[in-house]
Amino acid sequence: MQVAIASKQNQIVKDTYQIQKDLIKQNREIAHNTAENAEELREIATNSLSGIRGNLTLNQSIIDQIDANIRELQANNPDGANDQTIMQSRQMKSQFEAANLGLKNQLSTIEFTSKSDGPAFQLTDIQKDIALKQLDIQEKTLDLSKEISSLQVTLAAVNAEMMHPTSPFAGTVDKISVHVGDVVNPGATLLTISGDVQSSSVIALVPENIAKNVSKIEAANLKINGASYHLMPTHISKDATDGGLYSVIFNLPEGESSNLTVGNYISLELPVGLSSSGQTIPYVPLDSVFQGTDSSYVFVANRDKVESKNVELGNVFGRFVEVKKGLVNGDKVILNRNVIAGDKVRIN
Repeated sequence: MQVAIASKQNQIVKDTYQIQKDLIKQNREIAHNTAENAEELREIATNSLSGIRGNLTLNQSIIDQIDANIRELQANNPDGANDQTIMQSRQMKSQFEAANLGLKNQLSTIEFTSKSDGPAFQLTDIQKDIALKQLDIQEKTLDLSKEISSLQVTLAAVNAEMMHPTSPFAGTVDKISVHVGDVVNPGATLLTISGDVQSSSVIALVPENIAKNVSKIEAANLKINGASYHLMPTHISKDATDGGLYSVIFNLPEGESSNLTVGNYISLELPVGLSSSGQTIPYVPLDSVFQGTDSSYVFVANRDKVESKNVELGNVFGRFVEVKKGLVNGDKVILNRNVIAGDKVRIN
């Protein structure tokens, strides 16, 4: 389902990719055309400045003439005979003054917006730059989303493949041990496959306390048809695989598979605990080692008291670690982590 969802989403991205690319291209053209249109409007407004100034001059001359007429009418106004004419002249003068006021405002606005170094001109350029940069980011985000969408499909497919059981070799399924809906534990057999590759495994089913203490440094002894083989375990299960038992698996050498059949029992001597070679190559459980800021140490029993000893560690094998320096033959390493140096102890 995750693969199907990722595939659908990726297909939508692919289907709309070119459309979004075209939209980004058109928006770039709009940004350029808007800036060019603003420049042309400024040029038109600039060309109209001479006409506006001419109208201002003409209106002002008319106003001056009206003022002269009003003064003349006021000077020759016996018994208020010219009062009505004077009023009409003043009304006319008011209309021309209002027209001039509008022309002056228009003139100031055009002069402000048409300056090449003015704020209005700079604002248009800034808006154009912002629009183009936003479109650049949008285009890069679109390309990135397309690539991520494709990767998500691949990742979903990889995750899906990891959920499918795989065979170590090409062969034929002889037996299926589970059914749809069964709950299986780690290590449980899902199916049996036979093929041309001749290889067999020996599975020892042991209790938990034995599985957790199988030696990681000493080989087990397997006796097959009178021959002995010293083999290291290839896998020790951390969870129960057969009821309450744990699996310890060994791969048989080539050539022995043909002498066995599925379900054979063979003799197995399984080493548990520390190797008897500890006198020459000492190993201690990892749980017995304490880490300081610049050194490692273990606690040993010195008669009836706990003593701390600094040690130099080597390779780790399973739950055990090699001690290169710090211990001598006969040291009794304390595994209990609830003691400190100086405590009194009794060896059981």
